[in-house]
Amino acid sequence: MKAARNKKHKPKPLQVPVIIRFDHEHERMQKIAPHQSLDNVVNKTASVEDWHTITQRLNIGATMAKNVFKQDAIDIMLKSLESIIGVRDRFNRIEKYGCTDEEFKSIGDGLNLTDEMQKICTRRQFDAAVKFVYENAAS
Repeated sequence: MKAARNKKHKPKPLQVPVIIRFDHEHERMQKIAPHQSLDNVVNKTASVEDWHTITQRLNIGATMAKNVFKQDAIDIMLKSLESIIGVRDRFNRIEKYGCTDEEFKSIGDGLNLTDEMQKICTRRQFDAAVKFVYENAAS
């Protein structure tokens, strides 16, 4: 006869399985919103929320590039992050969001690459990138 276990059963909290990806509409909005925010920066109608939307998306892309892809992707993402930091620094000086043509191209390249990497990454890889950004971006 087996001895009784002293350990109480502690069920895990319910979570959505990592194998479930966003629906098409939500995934489309993840891709479109940063591009719309970049348009606002170009048109000089951007707000701080637009800057954060772009930066968050580029951070996710940089994390995916570092974790999954080759150095070329990392270089593109780092350049786009440097450009969005330049946009922020300019805002701190003149209190208006705007970007140069070079910054626009670099940020656009980073957003487009992020969109492509999201299609290629597995659900787990994308989830890990998002979690990493949310856990570390504010620190």
